[in-house]
Amino acid sequence: MGTSLARPNVQTSLESLELSPELRGHSPHELLAVARALKPEPGNRTRFWQLCLGVEPLKEEEPCDVLAWLLQLPSPDADNSDECIRLDVPRTPVPEHMQSSDDFQHNLHAVLLAYARRNPAIGYKSGMSFIAGALLGEMDREDAFWCFCAIIERMLPPGIFEDGSRARFEEATVFPELLRKTRPKLHAHLEREMAYWHGFLHSWIYTLFTYLKVPYVVQLRLWDGLFLRGFDGLHQVGLAIFQQLEPILLACRGLEEASHVGRDHLPIDWTKVDFLDLRTGVDNKFIEECRRSGLLEQQQRAPIRRYVLEWSIHSHHRFRPKRKRSVLAVLMLQRRCGSLFNRLSKALWLNKILPLT
Repeated sequence: MGTSLARPNVQTSLESLELSPELRGHSPHELLAVARALKPEPGNRTRFWQLCLGVEPLKEEEPCDVLAWLLQLPSPDADNSDECIRLDVPRTPVPEHMQSSDDFQHNLHAVLLAYARRNPAIGYKSGMSFIAGALLGEMDREDAFWCFCAIIERMLPPGIFEDGSRARFEEATVFPELLRKTRPKLHAHLEREMAYWHGFLHSWIYTLFTYLKVPYVVQLRLWDGLFLRGFDGLHQVGLAIFQQLEPILLACRGLEEASHVGRDHLPIDWTKVDFLDLRTGVDNKFIEECRRSGLLEQQQRAPIRRYVLEWSIHSHHRFRPKRKRSVLAVLMLQRRCGSLFNRLSKALWLNKILPLT
């Protein structure tokens, strides 16, 4: 076991790792040995990933041949998942070792469509095709479907793919806070030179790093370590990558310059990154502390103000008749074209037409 650091609750090796919930009860030493024994070749990780993700308990809850049954179901009338899937499938990169892109796209479409029908509350969201595509690079359609279900329903927090959800907001605060506490110099540089620098992290996290342009064998090992750790492993992997990118990012001035760093292949010597033994100096408890403190800081720095347009303008003493009539006209338009006027109240207040309510 590695040497302990000054910060409490620190892990420096996988042997002391808090495993994903699906792996509680298994020996970390045995799992580490199994993971290291996996050959860096496609098709060797199906059973290991299924174990890490808890696929078998999930399959026991469903009837046999559920994939074929789901594909025969009609899509709900109000669901636009079919069209979104048709658009995203051709944009999804084909694993480099696969020969036929037609077979890959056919299976990818089937996996995504079946899941959208299995769980219409979530449906299909942008980024899911990258996850399912990476799974199809390692296993057949049936196994990829079940691993995909386990990732969305067991590994990731509920609501993570929903715009504006609390889970999405919370996770967006974790990594900046994590970087601030572990890499203060890099964090200060990014905050000073690159506004909204953490925006490009979303494409990494919500695709489980499959959006990264890395060698396929690196992607396999990254997922080995990620599935062992569970969801919080996403932040640990991201921190490990930022540690390698720190000298390059410190030399960047502006977000546009930094965006070129990851446009093609990340300039990282991947032989120096062991995703099975991430020496980032953080554990799941430390990440949870960052989650709480980051959320609190965001709430303090950016309080949400609601500008209400439906208020009693008739009794307001500062309104002259002409302004009253103008606002009444706006209110009538808003009832008919609400989407066009959803921010009008704030605009009127900034122009000192309406009082702040």
